[in-house]
Amino acid sequence: MENLTPKEIAIVKVLVRLHSFSDLRDELDSIITESYHVSKYVNEAQKLLGVNIPKRYGLQYLRYSVENYESIKNGDFSNEIIRLVPSTISYNAVESQIVYKTYWIEVPVFPDLIDEIQSSIDNNFWDWNPEEVYEDNCDTDTVSRGYDHFEIDGDPYVLK
Repeated sequence: MENLTPKEIAIVKVLVRLHSFSDLRDELDSIITESYHVSKYVNEAQKLLGVNIPKRYGLQYLRYSVENYESIKNGDFSNEIIRLVPSTISYNAVESQIVYKTYWIEVPVFPDLIDEIQSSIDNNFWDWNPEEVYEDNCDTDTVSRGYDHFEIDGDPYVLK
């Protein structure tokens, strides 16, 4: 872990100056539980300071601000920051999909033997060379999903 750079100090100072602890904490909780979207508070701070933080990496400044709110208010930036690292998290899923299809089998039949023909088709469907004429893909259901592995893809993000 590392200490903040001067630009990072400026970011967390703005966050703490403009927002209450509860607002910052609520935003952090929301981001962590809802797909790590971008912090509106960090976006606001970076615009005020004229810096550019890559998408989602501002979360580390929001977290630092929440975890060190009182220290930042008192001008103490000595606590180390936990940095975000680019990563890939792999999941495997098994899905099932219902597909409705209509097939045509064109064959001359004797009307009095239709039951026998239908029985033969039911028992040997593919031998009759059916022609697919309609397909409707319906809902897909996830049967199972599970964590596979985690990889770090680069170095931690530092705003210099």
